[in-house]
Amino acid sequence: MSSKAANDNTAVSVLMPCYNAQGTIDEAVLSILEQTFSNFELITVDDGSTDRTADRLRDWASSDRRVRVLTFPHAGIIEALNGGLVACKSGLIARMDADDRAHPDRLTKQVRFLTEHPEISVVGSYIEAFPGDKVGEGFKHYLAWLNSLDTPERIARDIFVESPLAHPSTMIRADWLKRVGGYQEHGWPEDYDLWLRMHVAGARMGKVQEVLLEWREHPDRLTRTDGRYSVENFLRAKAHYLCLGPLADREAVIIWGAGQMGRRISKHLERGGASLVAFVDIDPKKIGGVKRGLPILSAEQLPELLKQYREPMVLAAVGSRGARELIRQRLDEMGLIDAELDKEEMLTIAEYFSEQTWPRIGFRADPAIAGKGETAAAAGQCVQCHRGGYEGDSRIPRLAGQHRAYLNKTMLDFKHKVRNNSPAKSSLMTSFSDADIAAMADFLAGF
Repeated sequence: MSSKAANDNTAVSVLMPCYNAQGTIDEAVLSILEQTFSNFELITVDDGSTDRTADRLRDWASSDRRVRVLTFPHAGIIEALNGGLVACKSGLIARMDADDRAHPDRLTKQVRFLTEHPEISVVGSYIEAFPGDKVGEGFKHYLAWLNSLDTPERIARDIFVESPLAHPSTMIRADWLKRVGGYQEHGWPEDYDLWLRMHVAGARMGKVQEVLLEWREHPDRLTRTDGRYSVENFLRAKAHYLCLGPLADREAVIIWGAGQMGRRISKHLERGGASLVAFVDIDPKKIGGVKRGLPILSAEQLPELLKQYREPMVLAAVGSRGARELIRQRLDEMGLIDAELDKEEMLTIAEYFSEQTWPRIGFRADPAIAGKGETAAAAGQCVQCHRGGYEGDSRIPRLAGQHRAYLNKTMLDFKHKVRNNSPAKSSLMTSFSDADIAAMADFLAGF
């Protein structure tokens, strides 16, 4: 028997639910036991298997004291996961599936990542699928997209497109799991539900930019056999958390895409209380028509429509591959989309501006200008949204020259979640010190 054993100082709890996995369980368990990081416990949960899965788990537990076996009557993956969480001793929970393979350095590199990035709540990794002859073109496209989301900003940007993290590749801070209520049953995928709940609560998610998990492709995957993974249930999940997060209190929501996807998501958004006002499409046959009682406008009509509302939201709902990027490009050309700005770039900007002596402009303290600053702050405007301002061409000029105190307070309110109307802004601002935020406020105030 291995002399290694889990204890109260266990650094990582690996949580592995299992159901009828006798053909793959040995390979999965071995990939964990051969990790270069050894201070872990492996919590295996047999969800009432009818094959020899439980026997194989008990054999592994008898040879390595880091392996613990929990056996429950069959109740499904959510019950198995939550039952396993109760048994986990560590502050870091690494998910693993009973049919996948972990890279030997997976735990080492994910623990290091979370240690070096305390602002990150969950970290995944790049994924490879195996065996190669079972991986179809559609799944390859999905993996390429999944692996492209490798920074907190990209993950947050696309989290409502599809699940941005492969569940068995992740390591999650246990306090975050507790904060959002663990795994929950809502009729849609439990992992996507968890990421969306964490996102709305302000969590930042990252990835180790290396392949640390091999994902087994086979026809019995839950994504193919469980009704919770249907397109309709994914749409229900997206609409539910869009209404709780980015669309909460929005005066107007415009859906770009008057086709089937736009129609289906609009139905769920309306049920969630979203204030839909129009559709946008590029198809001449649709423009000028009506969808679900709302007008279908051309892209050229969008800017004038947006001027009628305070903080409207444009939501792209298209199913064609590549269409989403074309819409982003079109919105960017209109000056209507936020530029992507990662943490390193913002820190560089903050450091640079903190070293500069910017000219003081006389009207900054003028009461009328201060009032405009208060309006901008109330509207949730902040430096994150207006990269153009750094380069001398602010996309929303009312921020330029505003009173420093209002700009600083707005960003701090997002950081400390006094403002709850933009989880993405709160998530980003949390990663910056108050001094960095003050430097950026100084720059905008002096612009």
